[in-house]
Amino acid sequence: MPDPSEIATFLLDTSLELSPETAADLAAGMHTIRLQADEFLFLKGSVTDRFFVVVEGKLEIQASSIEGKELVFTVKGPGDTIGEAAIIDATPRTASVRAATPATLYVIGRPAFLSLATRHASLAMALARAAAESLRRESTRVEQRAFAPLAPRLADHLVREGQADARGRLVVRATQQMLADRMGVTRESVNKTLRLWEESGIVELQRGAVQLIAPERFSAMNA
Repeated sequence: MPDPSEIATFLLDTSLELSPETAADLAAGMHTIRLQADEFLFLKGSVTDRFFVVVEGKLEIQASSIEGKELVFTVKGPGDTIGEAAIIDATPRTASVRAATPATLYVIGRPAFLSLATRHASLAMALARAAAESLRRESTRVEQRAFAPLAPRLADHLVREGQADARGRLVVRATQQMLADRMGVTRESVNKTLRLWEESGIVELQRGAVQLIAPERFSAMNA
């Protein structure tokens, strides 16, 4: 279990913009949880009152239809927060959160968070900023899905989510169905785009992954 000072140091490097004193007090009330890939942090409709900060891994904010089709709203990574709304009003979750990779998070309950917020006004402001940033991100994604072509959106996602392998090449470990869910399109549309890029030598398709051979050409798509 990490020392509170280790948690505080991590919190200082996030977008919460906390003072050292506030980070230390928040860290003292947090503990660590770990998820395996495909494990859910919580499900849509569940009533939870915890605030999370992602330390390691990727988590998908998603919803599922009655037919079982999934829609990924956004992907959270290290330094991102989850659960701002639950701290504000303790209402049922509006989406599910699933670990796309093994993940580690710091967590604190609503009562402890609110108690700290009464002593640290900056903590309440940090929560408001995190909620506003989540809203801006979702608004941008909705606009992109409605108006932006698939190719530049997919290219941007691959570059942002790519992680260097042993050879230093960027690899996105996600199935084509997962990419389709994140883009809000069909798997066939993603497959068609990736196949064209593979024929052009931009990517190499692997089982459950996409390797970026020429990531600089993706940057040109979004210029």
